[in-house]
Amino acid sequence: MPNKGTVNNPTGKGFKPNKKGERRGGRQTGTLNTVTSDLKDDLLTAAEELGFPKVMPILDANGEPTGETELIATAEQGRVGFLKWLGLHYPAAFASLLGRVIPLQVNMKKTEPRTVDIVKYPSHEEARRELREHGFDPDVIEAARKPKFLTHQ
Repeated sequence: MPNKGTVNNPTGKGFKPNKKGERRGGRQTGTLNTVTSDLKDDLLTAAEELGFPKVMPILDANGEPTGETELIATAEQGRVGFLKWLGLHYPAAFASLLGRVIPLQVNMKKTEPRTVDIVKYPSHEEARRELREHGFDPDVIEAARKPKFLTHQ
């Protein structure tokens, strides 16, 4: 009879199943997928090489401008230059990227103590007294607040 907690296999050594919550093998927690990290690296390299693009006129065979333009990579200001250009020409795409980065910046620890404002609301009688002091009749105000279908029956 095999040992309790093992499963027989042809080698005769047995197999011990994982305990609850135990991990064996596989990718470490938090490790990026290799395709994701490669794509991210390629994207950053492309942005670095592109920089702030320059608008250049397209010339015909005689060297005269055709009226059309093209963007030329300049590598000026690197990634920051490209992101500035993206923000100027494609603000929706820039805002989308910014929205993905901002949550990473928000996770800062606050060092100053948290304060709570306590608001004291007046009681019903105190509110009526203040209304009288300011020249208002509280009964008229309460009657005006009631729905008409309740007062005109």
